[in-house]
Parts: sequence; structure tokens; C-alpha cells
Amino acid sequence: MSMQVFNDVLEQLRKDLQKLENKPQDKLWMLRCSIKISRDALTKLKRLKQEDGLKNTSDQIEFYRNIKPRVLSRVIYFAISYNMELGLPMVSHKHQIKYLKKYLKRFQQFIDEYIDFYKYIKTENINHDEQFFTENYIDLKLFPEMGYFYTDPHFNTSHDTILANMLAYEGLIADIKSTIIKLKQKAGYLSDISSQIKLEWSANNIDLVELIYALHCSGAVGAGKINIKQLANALELLFNIKLGNYSRAFLELSSRSSSPTKFLDHLKYSLEMSISQ
Repeated sequence: MSMQVFNDVLEQLRKDLQKLENKPQDKLWMLRCSIKISRDALTKLKRLKQEDGLKNTSDQIEFYRNIKPRVLSRVIYFAISYNMELGLPMVSHKHQIKYLKKYLKRFQQFIDEYIDFYKYIKTENINHDEQFFTENYIDLKLFPEMGYFYTDPHFNTSHDTILANMLAYEGLIADIKSTIIKLKQKAGYLSDISSQIKLEWSANNIDLVELIYALHCSGAVGAGKINIKQLANALELLFNIKLGNYSRAFLELSSRSSSPTKFLDHLKYSLEMSISQ
């Protein structure tokens, strides 16, 4: 069986979740649907894997490092988001911030516990992939999640579940930090810069999306450590604007028949004209 069938499951999951984002429903309903869609995708992956077996070592590494964790991470992300939303205190913004910070600490502690593996993934190291991402390598020193292996030794390796958790927690950490900033503003802990200075984005929304992705790709903000969602949320707050589905807007940029960097080109031209005067 070709690896493409597994990648197709991943791509279909992305499309199904994107469609769901465009439906005007309440948050809990969206999260429940997202959990089901993600779990169905994981179940399909397991079925396809059982049919094929992935005897080839390189295919196992590809599956357990780049495919299964990305699907499983969606299940984890949406399940935790759902429980967080259900348990969010309604008393005050202060209590909500305290509640969210507990989750933030928990997620960061998990990453810190496996910091060497986290660095291994982030630096795109491949030296130990056979130990981490194949079924036939069982070493207790490298097998922190033995419970998963004993549950199903033919659909788990020593580190694919850890990687899935890390991917989910990264997204949750970004979400929580963004939510805390907004709650602090509402609670009066932070001054609302946009209302004080009355900054207004007067170009098109897609121009701001172009700028956001340019800043993110260049690493010009936060030394490249801030993710695209955090950056977008910060600029939405700064300019008091709602960008909506900015990832879809980014796809529109890449499909432009003319220059995909029209706004950046305009900025460059404007600056050069100003300097030459």
C-alpha cells in the first residue's frame, strides 16, 4: 500500500476541520464535532495500517513521525479544549485566568519532561528515528509510554504518542496565552493600546494577512519563536480588527496570478519613494 493513502487521510482531516470552522455554531458544538472528525480519521488510519502492516522501516518512520502524531494530536487538542471550555469558571476574568494558567503550567511541564526529545524534533534530527518511530525497537530506557504499546503494539511506538501530545500542547499553549491576554484586557490588567492610540488598519484585510505571514516567515517578531496564531491575534488586538480565516486568505495569496506579495511590494515602493525625495 502506498504511503499516499495515509497522507490522503491527513489531508481530508484538514479539509473537514476547515469546513467546520466556517459554520456559525457555538464553541462546544464545534469542539464535539471536531473530536468526532479527528477520531474517525485516527480510526481510518488504524484500519489502513492493519491492512498494510508497514513492514518497511522507512515507511514506519514516516507513518509514526509525520502522519499518525498529526492526526492523534488533533484528537488530543480538541478533547482537552472541550474539557477546558466546560470547566471554565464563570465567576470573574481573574478566576478564568487562574484556571487557564494551571493548564498552561501542566502543558509546559510535559514538554520540559521530554525536553531532549522536543529538541530532537524541533532540530529535525533523524539519528534515532528507528528507535523512536518503529514498532520493532523496544528499549525500556527509550520507552516512556509503555502502556500504549501493551494496549496495541501494532499501532504504537515508543515516542509517537509523546510527539502527538507535544503538537497538541503547543497549539493549546498558544491558544491559552492569547485568551489570557484578552481576559487581562477585559479585567483592566492591560491597557487597550488600540483604543488609546486609535490605531486603524486602513488597507485591506488580506494586506494585513500578507504582512503577518511575512513577519512570521522572516522571524522578525519574537526571534521566530512566536507562532502564526499568536502573531495574528496580537495584530488583531493592535488594530482592533477581525481577520477571520486568515489561513484561507493566505492560500488566496499563493494562488494570485500576479505577485503574491503585492502589499509588501507596495510598502517597499512607498519607502523607496520617501527615501529618494
